Amino acid sequence: MLQMEPTPKKKDLMVSEDVASLKKNINKTVKSNKCYQCDYAFSKASDLKRHYEIHSGEKPNKCNRCVYASSYARDLRTHLKTHSGEKPNKCNQCDFASAHAKSLNTHLKKHSGEKSNKCNQCDYASSRADSLRTHLKKHIGEKSNKCNLCGYATVYVSNLRDHLKIHNGEKSNKCNQCDYTSSRADSLRRQVEKSNKCNQCDSAFSQAGHLRTHLKTHSGKKSNKCNLCGYASTHAGNLRTHLKTHHGEKTNKCNQCDYASSFTSALKKHLKMHYGEKTNKCNPCGFASIRAGNLRTHLKIHSGEKSNKCNQCDYASSLADSLRTHLKKHIEEK
Repeated sequence: MLQMEPTPKKKDLMVSEDVASLKKNINKTVKSNKCYQCDYAFSKASDLKRHYEIHSGEKPNKCNRCVYASSYARDLRTHLKTHSGEKPNKCNQCDFASAHAKSLNTHLKKHSGEKSNKCNQCDYASSRADSLRTHLKKHIGEKSNKCNLCGYATVYVSNLRDHLKIHNGEKSNKCNQCDYTSSRADSLRRQVEKSNKCNQCDSAFSQAGHLRTHLKTHSGKKSNKCNLCGYASTHAGNLRTHLKTHHGEKTNKCNQCDYASSFTSALKKHLKMHYGEKTNKCNPCGFASIRAGNLRTHLKIHSGEKSNKCNQCDYASSLADSLRTHLKKHIEEK
């Protein structure tokens, strides 16, 4: 006769469920899947596998609207909110809102005044860990944000963005009291805050040190002298640049040809030739030039100024090359 197995009692079922639940919780807390490249450990092998993508640099989760990519799908989901404009993480003390919970947590520290990220080399402290990391680069002299058009490099990404506007001629920072515009927000602030005024001309400066240097131009005092030639300047920076000409040092190199110069300004002008960039524009007409000097010469045509005069007759011209052409006639006549 076939014997039936006894039906488990309700109490036994409860004990069995408790054991299963306990095992499940143990599996959650025990992190046996350890990364061999860092100290991270995971309870699931699949989590460890995703973690390894950080070390490999592999970023399979790509945004279909921009170049953003991430090792983690959740990071991509958070990133997509920036495109949709969705900002579910809102501050309860002001109007701040963000797509990222982490950004909100960092923002809240501003209200509390908490600055837990402290520099071990000076008194600097910040509520943001990334701000501290950027600050530390100043101590070690690291300038990882480099311009691919000239030799400019900076610690700050924001400075590089402002610098790139110089190359494309963009001047988005406009003064609401005059016609002044600049590619740099800090330049506009300095323009507005120019409380240090020169008593000999209309110049004004945001910093007292700049005014003191400017006053030397009126006195003719050039205390920064070259010990290799007769060059002298009111500005120490100009002397440093000048000394490179003696040493043959040409650190400002073009990335499109063999051109190199001691002067950053000369490289900037040179690069405009490659890109055909003509930022020096004439207001009265459509003339534009790569070089500011060419624009100054062109403006003499509109003003009627003829500063290039012939020393053998009454001929005068606004253009130096026109005068040179004219002088050839006198030579031919002889």
